[in-house]
Amino acid sequence: EKIKKEPKKIEENKSKEDDCCFSVSSFSERIDDLVLYEKTKEELDQIITRYELRDLFDNEFNIDLSKKKNKCLCLNFYGPPGTGKTLAVRAISSSFKKDVLVVDFAQLISKWVGETGKNIKKYFEKAQKENLILFFDEADALLQKRLSEASSSAQSSNKDQNIFMQDLDRFDGIVALTTNLFKNYDEAMLRRMISVEFPLPSQEMRQTIIEKHIPFSKLKFAKEVDAKTIGILTDGFSGGDIKFLVEKVLMQFASNIRKKYVGKDSLFVKNKILNEEISYELFFNEIEKIKKNKGNYSDLIHNVNKISLI
Repeated sequence: EKIKKEPKKIEENKSKEDDCCFSVSSFSERIDDLVLYEKTKEELDQIITRYELRDLFDNEFNIDLSKKKNKCLCLNFYGPPGTGKTLAVRAISSSFKKDVLVVDFAQLISKWVGETGKNIKKYFEKAQKENLILFFDEADALLQKRLSEASSSAQSSNKDQNIFMQDLDRFDGIVALTTNLFKNYDEAMLRRMISVEFPLPSQEMRQTIIEKHIPFSKLKFAKEVDAKTIGILTDGFSGGDIKFLVEKVLMQFASNIRKKYVGKDSLFVKNKILNEEISYELFFNEIEKIKKNKGNYSDLIHNVNKISLI
């Protein structure tokens, strides 16, 4: 089957079946195109080998790679936000030539008792029927550690997790999970997963990401603005943070030019954007803003975790 390459998100098809809305998408990313640690790429390559040659290992070598009777491959990609977990799921889907059924948690989780479990089953049935990769983004929202059943809500949550694991054990296909909070998973889920870590990028990796996102060949930059300098300044940033940084800088620069030449037509403003210099200060200021916001977020998470332990 020929893989479509453009656009990257080729198809989004939403249909209503039994009150459950499904979103199925195709992707064309490749693992080699992702900026990841070599260890992470090697683990992803092993996953592809494990799945593509499963019959060889099972039947010829008598090695059951799934370690259970069914052929479900449950992948768990974990790490900080913006480190490439979702892109890796897309790359896996492209390698296997399978579309992705993206789980919408707003549709999945219901306030009505028993409905969440029914919705979980609908997603597994849809993925099984159409040979789709079933993708749960931020899966810890559903698969967090089971609670003591002192309340009806805890009983309902635990029941939903049991339904998920039962359907997972019966599923013949690929389930992909991503999470920023790996430690929140229930231990029973950990035994069913192949987990791959996505750490924050190194300085060298950040430079590569910066070169991918900053249009050095199309715009003019101050001499202090280069991939190495921005890479050093963005210590602790994820790839997603860098992408956001570049978007903010370019938007702020374009907005400043537009205000500077108010009343001029769009062609004139566009020409100025392409020919005026983007300053180092603009990058530095936006980097400091992102660092401050990341610090506030870390403090918030720390406080939430502290409260949960009380």
